[in-house]
Amino acid sequence: TVTYTVKYMCGDVAIADAKQQTVTRNSTVSEPAETVEGYYPETLSISAMITKDGQEIIFKYRAVQSWTYTVKYLLEGTERPVPGSTVETGTTSDQNVMITFKTFEGYTLKSDPVQKATQDEPEVIFYYVPKTAIYHVQHWYERLNGEFGLRCIDTFNTASGQLVTTEGKERLVDGFTLDTSIPETVAGGTTNIQNVLSLKLYYTRNVHNVSYVYEGTVPAGAQAAPAGSDHKYQENVTVEPQPSPVPGYVFSGWKIKEPGNGKLTIKNGKFVMPDEDVVLTGSFEAAEQTYQVRYVDEDTKTDILPMS
Repeated sequence: TVTYTVKYMCGDVAIADAKQQTVTRNSTVSEPAETVEGYYPETLSISAMITKDGQEIIFKYRAVQSWTYTVKYLLEGTERPVPGSTVETGTTSDQNVMITFKTFEGYTLKSDPVQKATQDEPEVIFYYVPKTAIYHVQHWYERLNGEFGLRCIDTFNTASGQLVTTEGKERLVDGFTLDTSIPETVAGGTTNIQNVLSLKLYYTRNVHNVSYVYEGTVPAGAQAAPAGSDHKYQENVTVEPQPSPVPGYVFSGWKIKEPGNGKLTIKNGKFVMPDEDVVLTGSFEAAEQTYQVRYVDEDTKTDILPMS
């Protein structure tokens, strides 16, 4: 076994007690970042193969700093504020703040209804037009944990009382498929001058198969190749262990056959699932055998020549 150390650093300063763990050499471990008051981690988790005693896993943190953001409500195409609005400011130590629009009588929101303020871009501006009916199409994409995250919103302007749909407004992305069976889908509705209509489309991650195949002659007594399994697009897939040794044979190890052309590589026993099936192959090769020939007199049973 070997011992590795997990450190939590802000610059050259340790902001939390280091943690030591003991594992089998060449094990792959995954460590989560610790919550440290007043700091936030640059990385939420780190995976690494532990190959030697004393190896270190270092999380880098940044100090939380307060900053001020500004929210404005302007008439579209101008620097003039919406009548009845005021410039708002706020202070936070979060990495970002999500700001939701406000309603003003006689005016309709034209920009995205929810916007993000950050330290680099601390000003949020919502644009309005004199009241006409608008609607949004929200695009939600599946995360690896099965939940959906809002990636983008398209805004459209139309007359009030119009039946509108999401037809032709899809945003197809590699690795994802539009799934209108998701219960939260809102594929159509009627615009209303008093309310913003939000239509919603959901896109699920494509799922593909990983299979293992022996090539060449398979010796008697060899384990069956691992069963195939399905994985989501961009999922981290752990390669199955090699089969148990077979006397007189050497196994080549599992290698990616498809997709070819080096498009996919194995690193630390894992690979990232592409938007297609993956086939891994391996083969058994006869091990070299060493032997000696002894030359013996049949009658005296003594060696008559040196062994070769």
